[in-house]
Amino acid sequence: MSHANARLAPAGRPMMVRRIHLGRAAAHVAAEMGCLSNDGMAVVAPLP
Repeated sequence: MSHANARLAPAGRPMMVRRIHLGRAAAHVAAEMGCLSNDGMAVVAPLP
């Protein structure tokens, strides 16, 4: 369970994915949302 202001809470993940799929760099999107760049790639990367 994440706190209300968590950037990668269920409400924030789709926003991050949408921005990355629109062509923004994952590192830039993550920085804008206050996350680490590898968090951005982890949200978008397919699961093995």
